[in-house]
Amino acid sequence: MRAIFRVVQGDGSVGEIALAPGEAARVGSDVQWCDYAFEDPGMSAVHFLLYCDASYVYVRDLNSRGGTRRNGELVTTARLDHGDRITAGSTTLEVLLEKVEAGPAPPPEQTGRAASAPAPRIERLLSGLRKTPEPVFLLVDCARDGRILPLLGEYAAPAQTLFNGPNLGTMIPFSPHLVTVEKEGPLVRALLEEGWGQAWFSFVVSREPFGVLREHFRQLLVVEDPEGREVYFRYYDPRILRCFLPACSPAEARQFFGPVLQFWTEDENPEYLLQFAAGPKGVEMQRYSLAEPLDPAVTQPGARP
Repeated sequence: MRAIFRVVQGDGSVGEIALAPGEAARVGSDVQWCDYAFEDPGMSAVHFLLYCDASYVYVRDLNSRGGTRRNGELVTTARLDHGDRITAGSTTLEVLLEKVEAGPAPPPEQTGRAASAPAPRIERLLSGLRKTPEPVFLLVDCARDGRILPLLGEYAAPAQTLFNGPNLGTMIPFSPHLVTVEKEGPLVRALLEEGWGQAWFSFVVSREPFGVLREHFRQLLVVEDPEGREVYFRYYDPRILRCFLPACSPAEARQFFGPVLQFWTEDENPEYLLQFAAGPKGVEMQRYSLAEPLDPAVTQPGARP
């Protein structure tokens, strides 16, 4: 899929924006940080991101002050169709999609995730999620694989990066995202089938709203080392999270968990699920085999099998 974005209202000096599969473009008002900068005071410095894969084209708002609209509706992430209009500030772009000729489709057994039967462990994880009485979110490390961000866009997931700052557009494809998900929705299944065992994401169980969780996770991105220096902390990488949590003191556990009831993450052996909760003596960990149905106790914050 090739996409052309034509200016139909606003600064016409930019001309057209053209994206081939695998390409992305930052759009805003700052020539230093954007691939395409408009003279539009209603646009943020880096306003939104456009990106294209082999099948679809997406727009993602980059925490702009005025928001990004598709056909008049405010969106965070949205898949775009031919003829859609994107508005930011006083600038409107029309979306023109051109199909790229491809060779014959591969036989069914080679057509990707839709053609293969899900592993039993995926069904057991989905069953455990369905039994969880609390809301579930995803903490996703987009830097792990270039397929992750397009997947979030494909399913129009309510997602937001944990990063802020003037170079946000550059960092979006490599940044951690907090994602609101439906426990039985297609996005969860797709991510489990594609990324379980690849350290793509962790599940977060919490009663608090999205904004509270995002602000909490943002505060954990920078920590002090033993010498008092501020360092960046990639806790959202499941490989780091599962090593860090068991070593927390009770005070560290309370601070790190905050509004979080539980973290669920893959074990080093993806045939096992690790569940972490904050307890009076620090972080309490349970390890569950996915070779058999999950015990219902796994769905209860702080419960024991």
